[in-house]
Amino acid sequence: MAHPRPVRVIQARPPGVPGASALDDLAFITVEGLRELGHPVERVPEGLDPEALNILIGGHLLEGHGVDAVPADVIVYNAVPVPPGGLAARFPEYARLLARNPVWDVSRSALDALSDASSRPAPSADETLVYVPPGWVPALGRVPVARAQDIGILFIGPMDRARWRLLADLEAQGQEVRHVAEATGSKRDGLVARARLVLDLAPVEDQIPDPAWLVYLLANRKAVLAEATVELEDDAVLRGGIRLAPFEELARACHRLGNDVDGRLALGQRGLDAVRRRDAATVLKRALARLPETARTTVAPPAPKRKAKAPPPPTLGNADSVPTILNLNGGRDPIEEAVNLDVPDARGPVGLAPPDIIADLTAPDLVGRVFDTTRFGPVALAPSGFGRILAPWVLSRTRDLTALMTTCLTLLAEDGALEILVPYDLSHGAWADPASVRAFNEHAFTAFTEGHAAIGWMTARFHMETLEFAFTALGERLESEGTPVEGILATPRAVDAMRVVLRKRAL
Repeated sequence: MAHPRPVRVIQARPPGVPGASALDDLAFITVEGLRELGHPVERVPEGLDPEALNILIGGHLLEGHGVDAVPADVIVYNAVPVPPGGLAARFPEYARLLARNPVWDVSRSALDALSDASSRPAPSADETLVYVPPGWVPALGRVPVARAQDIGILFIGPMDRARWRLLADLEAQGQEVRHVAEATGSKRDGLVARARLVLDLAPVEDQIPDPAWLVYLLANRKAVLAEATVELEDDAVLRGGIRLAPFEELARACHRLGNDVDGRLALGQRGLDAVRRRDAATVLKRALARLPETARTTVAPPAPKRKAKAPPPPTLGNADSVPTILNLNGGRDPIEEAVNLDVPDARGPVGLAPPDIIADLTAPDLVGRVFDTTRFGPVALAPSGFGRILAPWVLSRTRDLTALMTTCLTLLAEDGALEILVPYDLSHGAWADPASVRAFNEHAFTAFTEGHAAIGWMTARFHMETLEFAFTALGERLESEGTPVEGILATPRAVDAMRVVLRKRAL
C-alpha cells in the first residue's frame, strides 16, 4: 500500500546573507499544506534527506555557498522575479540549478522567462516546471487583535525617490503613515494588527519581495491597496480581494479608503473570502501530481528515525550561526539576519524582541568584548568581524560621533560597508525625535573620509560610496523646475534625509 512520502523543506539561511526571512511564510505555507495532505514534513535550514522528497526554498541565497552541489532530484521552489534573459547575470550558479532541476515557481511569468532563457520546453509542455502560488492555510491568520488601530497606512519595504514622494503626499493629506524598511515575525504581526490600511507597492529594482505577503495580509482580513502590476492583474484570486490602482493614483485611492471605514471592513472580508479559495493543500496536491508516483509516495510507512551514528546528510551553506551583519538600531528596528545591538537605557517600541547586545557604542573597551546572546550564543565584537553595519537614524542620537565612527571602522572588515540613514539638517523632522542631538548635511562625513588624518585615523579610513538625498514634494518640484542640487539642498523642507554608504579602506 502506498503512503505519502516524507518531505524535507530546506529553507536556506546562510549566515550573513540577508533575505531569508522574506521566505518564512512561503516555507510555513508549504509545510502546513503538505502536512494537511498527510506527508510527514520536516523544515530545516540545511541538509538533504536521501529518503525524503527534498524541496529547496531560497536557493538563490546559496550563491557561492555550494548551490552547484544540490542533487538533480531536489525540487527548487523559486520566489525570485526572473527578468527577460534569466538570472544568469545576477545568480549564475542558481540559474544553472533552475535550468536542470524540477522547479516550482510562485509566478507564471517567471516560469515563462526561465523557459525562454534555457533550453527547457514551455511550462505547458514541461512537467517539471510548475506554477505553485502560495495558498491559504488556517494557521496563517495569526495576527492578534490590536487594542487600537493607530496606524492609518502601513508600508513595509525599501524606499526610492518615488516612494518617498508618495508617502510625503499621504502625510500632507493628513494620513497617519508608518513606514518600516523591514519587519518580520511578531514585530510585523504587531504592525499589521495596528494598521487600518496596508499599502503594497511593486518591487523596486533587484528587490526580492516576500511572495506570500499578500496571502498573509488577506488571511488576516486586512484591507490592502496595491499598486497595479501585470502579475496582479492576471491573478484572479488576489485581484478579487484587494484594491488595485496605478502608482500615480495611489495617493487619491489611499485618501478615499482612509476615510471609508465601512469600505475598508468590506474589503478586508472580501480579501479573506478570496484567499480561502486558493487552498494551499489543493495547490500543492496539483503540483505533486506532476511528479512521478515514486517521487511522492513510498510503499511502506517511513521507519522512525534512529539516533544511531550515521554519516551526516549533505549540507547546504555555512553552519556558522553568527551573522556578519551588525544592526546598531536593534532596539527600535530588529532584523532577524543581523546581530541586533542597542545602547543602555534606550526605549524601543513596545512588543519588539529585545536586542541581542546592549552596549555603549562609544566605549573605548567595546571592541574585543564577548557577549552572551540568546539567539547566537557567545558573540565577539572583534576587529574586522563584520561585513556590514546598519545604522539607520543612529548617528543623530549619538553625542560622541567620532568615537562611534571609530568603533564602526574597527569592527568592519576591509571593504565592509557602513550603511547610514540620517535626517537632513533643514528637514521638517530633523528634531522630531527627542533623542536626536544632531542633524547632518552633505559635508557631515568629510572628517571620516578625506579628513581622516585630523581625527587620528592612520591605518584605515572610510570611502564614500554613495550619498543620496530623499527629496520632499517641494524638493521634487524644485528639481523638475531645473533648480540645481545645491539650491535644493539649501532650501528648508526640501530634503527629508540622507542615505550614505561608507566603505572601509586600508591606508
